[in-house]
Amino acid sequence: MKSSTTNKILALIIAVLLWAYVMAVEKPLMTQVFEDIPIQIENEAVLRASDLAIAETSELTTSVVLEGQRSDLKKLTAEDISASINVVGYGQGRNLVQVNVTVPDKVSVEEIKTPQVQVTIEQLIARNKPVVVNVMNLEAGTEEGAVEVAPQEIEVSGAKSRVNSVSSVQVTLDASQLSEKGTTVQLGATAVDSEGMPVENVSLSIDEVDVTAKLFRTKEVDLEVKVSGQPGNGMELASRQIPEKITIKGAKSVLKDISSIEAKPVDISGITDNTAVMLEPILPEGVEVARSSADLSATFNLRDIMRKEFTYSSNEIIIESLSSEYTLSIETPTIRVLVSGPQSIMDTLTKSDLVPTLHAEGVDISTASLPVSISYDKRLNSVSVQPASVNVVVEKSAIVTDPGQNSGGNGNTGGSGTQDEDPGTGSDNNESAGGE
Repeated sequence: MKSSTTNKILALIIAVLLWAYVMAVEKPLMTQVFEDIPIQIENEAVLRASDLAIAETSELTTSVVLEGQRSDLKKLTAEDISASINVVGYGQGRNLVQVNVTVPDKVSVEEIKTPQVQVTIEQLIARNKPVVVNVMNLEAGTEEGAVEVAPQEIEVSGAKSRVNSVSSVQVTLDASQLSEKGTTVQLGATAVDSEGMPVENVSLSIDEVDVTAKLFRTKEVDLEVKVSGQPGNGMELASRQIPEKITIKGAKSVLKDISSIEAKPVDISGITDNTAVMLEPILPEGVEVARSSADLSATFNLRDIMRKEFTYSSNEIIIESLSSEYTLSIETPTIRVLVSGPQSIMDTLTKSDLVPTLHAEGVDISTASLPVSISYDKRLNSVSVQPASVNVVVEKSAIVTDPGQNSGGNGNTGGSGTQDEDPGTGSDNNESAGGE
């Protein structure tokens, strides 16, 4: 039993000695993986000289397997390894570019886990983009105001699709940097898209922007908007939505006496489609529109004016104010009355709501025609008669009554009026339209 234990111990000692000999004398090679090595892009300036730029790339990191002696590998870190791609010679479109890895002496590259990078190259362009100030950590009831930036625009250059995706150049200001008296600070600029996200692979002509701003208070007040005019032919105003409130901002001392703001008048004359009109508030000095009211608009919804046509026979035409000395007969067999107006009225309008009339005062046997007028008490847009006048025959009466007494053909009488009323000018009193 003791002999067996002794033999095992001797075997272990011999194995350790042999391992020490191999490591010290033979120095065997080993491998080790280094991860997340950044891939640098070389010679982008050469692309730009050819009016080209990189729009996007696949992931710009790689892992590499290095081979070397244990002692040498143990000394290495990821910072000792460099990976790069060289874009010289590539053109527009998608390109697969070889990854080159450089390592210190005494070790070698066994494997590059990402041997190629896909690089999309496009036309190089440059565009000026507005500078926008983004203020963080504002307290409720406050906003930045009297903002001035220099410069107001910055040139953004890069691949066409990247530059076109840039909405603005943004600088970020913390509310703690603001005061009521005003503050001027210098801030770093970042190209962002319409959602405020940074846009990669673009260059800015200026990296910093000077911003001057004040800390304003906000206040909601009444908004007064005057509307004038009527829609174009064939249309009427069905509804309108006009904001009744507006939020403004300014110094507390300036806002305290303001209870309402008036906007510039809105003229809807001639509009023929549903229309949204941006409102332009008239602001006192030192007052601005708050962000929540920056894009206030009035919306006007239209609808078609309805039309109807009624036909009347000659015996349905009322003759008024005919002297008893004469009789009058209408030779034109029928007339047509054309009417237009709001749907709410036209839906219930009937033939009996319109009274075609001839005013016969002053006629004699030489009268050959008379204009037709239409009496009505509805609020209509237009009324016209075809034909506008009817042919008549006037004859002496066989029986003469009291000359001081006038009579109409069927005894009905009515007032006279004009034919095409201006839209919306009718009233609930009797109205009439003369023939055109």
